[in-house]
Amino acid sequence: MGNVGILKSQLFIVLVFVFSLGLITIAGASPPGEDELRDNYHKRMITRNRHPVSAPGTIRTCSGCDSANNDWESVAREPVDIYSVGVDTYFGRKAYFTTYYSLSAGKGNVFPRPLGDPTITTGPNQFALNDTNSATNYPETVNRNHEIVVVFRYKLTERLSPKIEYHYQQWDYKDYQTSPMTQYMGCVSPIPNGPPVTNAVPGCTTPILTSNTPNPVGVASPFYPYFVVGDPSAARYLFLGVDQPSYHAHTILATLEYRF
Repeated sequence: MGNVGILKSQLFIVLVFVFSLGLITIAGASPPGEDELRDNYHKRMITRNRHPVSAPGTIRTCSGCDSANNDWESVAREPVDIYSVGVDTYFGRKAYFTTYYSLSAGKGNVFPRPLGDPTITTGPNQFALNDTNSATNYPETVNRNHEIVVVFRYKLTERLSPKIEYHYQQWDYKDYQTSPMTQYMGCVSPIPNGPPVTNAVPGCTTPILTSNTPNPVGVASPFYPYFVVGDPSAARYLFLGVDQPSYHAHTILATLEYRF
């Protein structure tokens, strides 16, 4: 079971300056195209960890396979903030100049936690959310987009108007599921048996969960400090383009408008 909620806030500001020489400046602060400045995405889920059942048994006849002591909750929060500020300037009836900056910034967090009693270590209600089954927080994801736009338009005649635009966009992205991935992820070292560690595979990363407790101890990966990189089942695969790296781009547009 679960529930989802969205919270939206609105803000729109416009300032108009009129000068005697025919110059009009309009300054605004608002999201481009919409009046939404914040979207708050919230999702809550409760589920149960169940043990596999061997035939001829069933989930109803298996002792300890379906215990409420192994329920866990997961809360996902993803606020998205959108900001925009710009200035429009009219030089009489001939020229038009506008510029604005917009920022769309979002981050996501998932907070799992066990709902049972970890002190019950035996019997049909034995707590099983340990080690790789533990309900631990996920790393934060980040998605941020900056954009700067400058537009100049000049009215040559009643029907003919050239226009030139400049766009700069910078997109920053970080996702714990894809950012650490490499083209080859087929090797991974087992959970360390030390100290001293004698079972590490040279050149292969070490899993981050290293203790059989509700809150496992983390061990940093030699390549990425917060995630397990490596999957033995992927030894025959190559991953190309799995990550979406950050980028920045410059764009210049020139158009000639003719009105019939």
